[in-house]
Amino acid sequence: DMSLLEIQHLSKAFSVEGGIFRRRVGSVQALKDVSFTLERGETLAVAGGSGCGKTTLAKLIAGLLEADEGKILWEGQPLNSFSRIERAHRIQMIFQDPFASLNPKLSVGTQIREMARADSDPIALLRSVGLDADAMNHYPFQFSGGQRQRIAIARALALKPSLLIADEPLSALDVTVQAQVLDLLKELKSSLGLTILLITHDLAIAESFADRILVLQDGRIVEQGLTADVLSKPQHPYTQALLDAVPRIAC
Repeated sequence: DMSLLEIQHLSKAFSVEGGIFRRRVGSVQALKDVSFTLERGETLAVAGGSGCGKTTLAKLIAGLLEADEGKILWEGQPLNSFSRIERAHRIQMIFQDPFASLNPKLSVGTQIREMARADSDPIALLRSVGLDADAMNHYPFQFSGGQRQRIAIARALALKPSLLIADEPLSALDVTVQAQVLDLLKELKSSLGLTILLITHDLAIAESFADRILVLQDGRIVEQGLTADVLSKPQHPYTQALLDAVPRIAC
């Protein structure tokens, strides 16, 4: 059976400029030969510290960046053979800062209607993320960070994508709100049959939410497997170091 998404030998470098003339002085390899598959209906966590390449990977899959090498296949078809609109109906992304995905000048209702398919009900969408119809007439700045993230999720889901990429969606929120938004994502995943790619530095979040995990270090996959296996018996010292950084709640 074909994977929803197949990543084959993906590499991406960024040039580094320096000096007063901003000449290219070198490059930073953000991803090096990354390959993996994502199955329909699963949650895959891509974990690692800052600068490991995980956001670059998310942006490549979302079509916000172009790879230098390698292929991204959607149900066996090259993802770059789809138009921007076709991609948007398949893949949506939410960000660490919900302000990044919301337009401060437009009401929430306008933003969701802009994205929504003709057959979707914007008010039902807002209710599905725990907000009431009243939110339609308000602007992003009138909401808390947690509510804004809910709005960003509703807006992403308005296109009925199969894949939701969540790039550190909880790290800007306080701990109690993190738990609520995580529960919401779990609920939506099961009710809508979503496939989720979760980008996170926090293994506690991966542990409570992801079926499988990939650990990235310096742009390479150093470990991957079922979340429970990887986190109970890490094979790589970097995974162990990430685990050691997680505050454990004493039982």
